[in-house]
Amino acid sequence: YSSQMVIDMLKRQGIEKMNPIEALQKCKSDGYKRVVIQSSNILDGVMTDLIEKDAREMKGQFDTIMIGKPLLWNVEDCRWIADLLVSHIAAPKGTEVILVGHGTVGPADAMYTMLDYVLHDKGYNNYHVATIEGYPNLDNAIKNIKNEPARKVILYPLLMIAGNHVTKDISGRWKHSLENLGYQVEVRNEGLAGLPEVQNRIIPQI
Repeated sequence: YSSQMVIDMLKRQGIEKMNPIEALQKCKSDGYKRVVIQSSNILDGVMTDLIEKDAREMKGQFDTIMIGKPLLWNVEDCRWIADLLVSHIAAPKGTEVILVGHGTVGPADAMYTMLDYVLHDKGYNNYHVATIEGYPNLDNAIKNIKNEPARKVILYPLLMIAGNHVTKDISGRWKHSLENLGYQVEVRNEGLAGLPEVQNRIIPQI
């Protein structure tokens, strides 16, 4: 796992997970000469930077270390996931869908805005992207839907795992804010990692 916070939290529950350095050290001790690191992160952000740092530190221990791209790397990835999510999330007439991402610091945060633009460029005008800790945010999403006649909103996690951000943020503040504005709100309690298409996209074909 790349997040030490998650590793520590799981350890308190009796679940042991290796960080990237530990995993690479195990590969070395097991006799592997060639390693492929495939991130399961959505964006090329803070966590992928940490993975690349660890790979550089261990580079001399292997003949080759290759690092795959995160799920959303370019505009073609955005077009792919836009079509996938629109086909996966049933949104009948009168329903707005907000895809809720995590958000990050740095330029990778712009990927959310690109995905939002791609959705509308494809004609999926009742689908929007917003983030918990980045831009666009909940206020931007409300601004985008307030002039629409729809009174139902589906909040869908643009997250790999439906964890604390779903239970605390999306099902909490986001849902309550929209309900206070008169919307009927449905929260989809699922993560992208559960979709077979996403799994196949992440696993490198090497």
